[in-house]
Amino acid sequence: PTDIDVEEIKNKLDLPSYYVQTSQNAELDENSSYTNISWSGEKDGKGGTVSVRVDSLGRIIYYNGYEYGNFEGDFHLSSFDSKEASKLALSQLKNICPEFAFEVVDKVDDEYILRTSEYYNIKFIRYVNNIPYYSNYITASIHAGTGKLTEFSVVWDNIDKDDFPKPAAILKADKAKEAYKKNIEITLGNTKDAS
Repeated sequence: PTDIDVEEIKNKLDLPSYYVQTSQNAELDENSSYTNISWSGEKDGKGGTVSVRVDSLGRIIYYNGYEYGNFEGDFHLSSFDSKEASKLALSQLKNICPEFAFEVVDKVDDEYILRTSEYYNIKFIRYVNNIPYYSNYITASIHAGTGKLTEFSVVWDNIDKDDFPKPAAILKADKAKEAYKKNIEITLGNTKDAS
């Protein structure tokens, strides 16, 4: 995409002022086009790099940030738990990619909020009309020591939330169970053991 406003993207990221080195390239595949942008820099023994991928609609769909320098503390002794990590991630995602972040809910489950060496990894699922769309999600990593978002990736269908089905005709769980029991047809079957 040629109409990506690099300064606007940079402003969403709250980068250190010394990240002045920039590189940019474009990618095209059969279905879409992307712009990859990175910023890096160093000052007083500290430095790092941030890379993003922006889709053809100007939305940040991938982010990775890495810092180096003298960091104190032990990331094994985080001052916050996974629920707080999820809140921190969502707050930062709302600034960086609001197009997605206001439609997701964290999947609070041991399967999806994982604490690896120094990161909390959280999966956020898209919800529209209180219905989860599991194929639309954001995975995010929060540094256990700093609480900073270090990486995220968005998988999203470009369907406007107003075009999703309305839940008006959906049965409540107990009514659905009753309807299933009432309408189920049980037939006796016989299978021959092949052994």
